[in-house]
Amino acid sequence: GEASNSNGFFIMSDGVANSTAGRLWVGMNGTGTFIMRGGVLNIYDKVEIGKNASGNGTIYMQGGTMNLTGNSTDLEIGSYGHGSIYMTGGVINLQDNIKLSQGNATTTTGVGQLHLYGGTINAGNLRNPADGIYGSPLIDVAGGMLTLPGDYSAILNEYLSRGWLVGYGGLGVVNI
Repeated sequence: GEASNSNGFFIMSDGVANSTAGRLWVGMNGTGTFIMRGGVLNIYDKVEIGKNASGNGTIYMQGGTMNLTGNSTDLEIGSYGHGSIYMTGGVINLQDNIKLSQGNATTTTGVGQLHLYGGTINAGNLRNPADGIYGSPLIDVAGGMLTLPGDYSAILNEYLSRGWLVGYGGLGVVNI
């Protein structure tokens, strides 16, 4: 989904795929869908889902392992566009930030949604709202696990107070 009128679709069920340089874009300007059912995907750099205003990207993480390594290993969901991850299994490992709804003060079109229904995300950081989150971010936890090194309770409590962190679609209680 790189061009504005394009529709990209990719399924990974087994094996190992390595990206030694570059990013994985899912819905850069068009529509992109990536389904990971198994195997190992090693990406040297970041993953950007719903990259630009016209971008609409979705990752369905059902199994396998996605490793982000290198200089900038952010998981960017909804950078100006619409990005979603529906995670029901598997593992995502990243050294840097989970960034939801990237943008700027005049461009607040980013919709970044992380639906953590299973599996595990091991991240180095969760973007601090003070560093600029624009648009509509959401983390919905209903059975998966997000692990962060150190004490991120202040940032998580800020997400919770703004309604960006919910349990079971808003029907559950989130305790930090």
